[in-house]
Amino acid sequence: MLNERGSLYSPGGLRKDCLEKHLRFIEYLEAEGYKLRYSGGFVPDINQILIKRGGIFTYPALKKSRGASSGSCSNCSDGLHHRAGGGGCHGRAEAILSLRVEDLEQRCPIYIGSRFEVEKAMEFLS
Repeated sequence: MLNERGSLYSPGGLRKDCLEKHLRFIEYLEAEGYKLRYSGGFVPDINQILIKRGGIFTYPALKKSRGASSGSCSNCSDGLHHRAGGGGCHGRAEAILSLRVEDLEQRCPIYIGSRFEVEKAMEFLS
């Protein structure tokens, strides 16, 4: 099970390409003392958050794509985090599990991990 609040953050994408709201969220996490965990791989970073029992993985919308990130839409991984007591969103108020997947190549922003960090991400992104 994931703790309500974690201590890791794993941001995908380059900062120079991220939207301002996402950057403010990352600055908040850093100011709160979260530890950076970044391997460059979706699966190892998600796995680390599960093993350490908390934190957040993000792959935000980017300036060049606005509505989509270059990361894939992953309802499967979010479902796993929900079962572990966490959550996920795609940068909007609704959970990522509510997103209708229409194509294998579909892309969307993703924020998954402990419930506290996901809710805080939604605050910054709304």
